[in-house]
Amino acid sequence: MLTNAFTFVGGLVGIIGIALAIGGTFADGEARAGLIITGLSLVPFGGIFYSVGKKVGKWRGLRPDVVESGTAASATVTAMSETGVTVNNHPVFGYTLEVTTDRDPFTVEIKQMTPRMLVGAITPGAVVAVRYDPADHADVAIDFSQTPRPAMAPTADLASMIAQRAADLTPDDRTDSAELLETGRRGTARITSAQDVGKTIGDLGLAEPGDEEWDDSLFVFGLQVKIPGRASYAVQVAQRIPDDLVGTVGPGAEVKVAVDRDDPEHRVAIDWPSFRTGRSV
Repeated sequence: MLTNAFTFVGGLVGIIGIALAIGGTFADGEARAGLIITGLSLVPFGGIFYSVGKKVGKWRGLRPDVVESGTAASATVTAMSETGVTVNNHPVFGYTLEVTTDRDPFTVEIKQMTPRMLVGAITPGAVVAVRYDPADHADVAIDFSQTPRPAMAPTADLASMIAQRAADLTPDDRTDSAELLETGRRGTARITSAQDVGKTIGDLGLAEPGDEEWDDSLFVFGLQVKIPGRASYAVQVAQRIPDDLVGTVGPGAEVKVAVDRDDPEHRVAIDWPSFRTGRSV
């Protein structure tokens, strides 16, 4: 387990203070009072340093040895928070990371000093390089020497694919997701990005006028999918979203999904009814 500099110094000062105070009780003459007073004076300072260290957490950015000695991996930023702390004008952020490894992926929460020039470049959904301790998954550090990859957004190729496919769609295609939810492998996913392509299911010919799904919008979602028995993986899919959920679902949301058993990286369906039920509980 890594040691925060403040908690280390605070603990050390506190121990020294207690030792001096105890030693003073066995001393004779003028040294007795001096040792006791000095020791008791150090204990509060040690407590202050220790409390600050506990509040701030592990400032991974101050530990270059973690990046040098840890095992390399990548991670998706699923959540961020401000701590209100800066170190040499560099802010300390709280990060929730989905770390992808050769074996089992894992989730970790850390606090790390972040180079000011990268503030704004890292948002939920971004993929960052990390180093971690295989023996202790709590020890993770973002490697800021490698450029973070921003949250996925629709590429030109994907936009072209959507436009091309829209010209060939038929009303029967709207049953595709429903069938996948019935027959596919079940899992969960965290939405890492969401982009409205500006077309509704009605525009694409997937519904008839008056159908319940007529006004449902088509979005391109970036998903970090987790299926039992395999490492989490990132996908980008075009998916309808019920009209009543537009504006309420975005990066960071957890959804249930079903994936095609033969093509899990390209055919993924979001279980919107389950998501709606979960919100109403």
